[in-house]
Amino acid sequence: DLYYEDPSNSSNPNLISERSRNAEIGVTFSKWGFTQNLSVFQKNQFDRIDWIKPIPDHPNDSLTTDKWTPYNLGTAIFRGIEGGVNYQSNMGRQLTMRMSWNFCLMDGENQVNSNTTQPVLSKYALNFLETQSIQSLGLNYSLRNEHYSPQISMRIQWRHMVRSVLVDPINLYDLRIKYSRNRATGSWAFFMDISNISNKQYFVIDYGQGVGLPNLPRWIQMGVNYNLR
Repeated sequence: DLYYEDPSNSSNPNLISERSRNAEIGVTFSKWGFTQNLSVFQKNQFDRIDWIKPIPDHPNDSLTTDKWTPYNLGTAIFRGIEGGVNYQSNMGRQLTMRMSWNFCLMDGENQVNSNTTQPVLSKYALNFLETQSIQSLGLNYSLRNEHYSPQISMRIQWRHMVRSVLVDPINLYDLRIKYSRNRATGSWAFFMDISNISNKQYFVIDYGQGVGLPNLPRWIQMGVNYNLR
C-alpha cells in the first residue's frame, strides 16, 4: 500500500497503520438435535485503509481513467447480529440428515476524514455485506459390514447476499457429492464440488456503470483422496 503501483493502482507513502477495537457477546443452546446460536457484535476501525477514486462529475464519464489510491479514510463502525440453527437427525441406522441456516445482518457507519469528503468510490470500506444468509441441506448414507464401510453424502447450499451499495441481491447455489470407502488397509474418497450452479453473473465489487471485479462463473472441481494405514 505504501509503495506498490501498477496501471490501475497508485501508492501512498503517507499511510499510517490501522487500529481496531472489537466486542462480541453471544449465546448457544442445544437440545433435541437442534443447536442454536445468536450473538451481537461491534467492530470499530480507526484510520481505516481503503482504495478510493473520485466519482465522475458526468454519468457518461469513464470510471477507469483515475487510479485507485489508498487512504486512511477515518473511523469505520460496524454493528450487527449473527446467528444460526443447525439440526441433525438419524433417519434409521444408515441415513443421517443435516440442515442448517446461518445469517448475518450488519450496518456500517463511516466517519470520513475531512480531506476525503468529496464523493468517492470505495473498493472495500464503503462496500460491505449488509445481509448474508446461508442455508444448507445434507444427507449421508452409510453401510457397514465386516469388509468395508462405504458412505455416500450430498450437500446443497444456497447463499443470499446483499451488499451496501450499487449491487442487487445475489443468490448462489453450490453442490457437493462425496463417496468414501473405508477398509482395513486404507480408505479412499471421491468428491465433486459444483459452485455457482446457475452460473450467476455479478460483480464481487461493483463500482457502477458496468465496471467492477467479476465473480467466478460456474466451476466444477473433482478429486480423489487415498489414505494408507
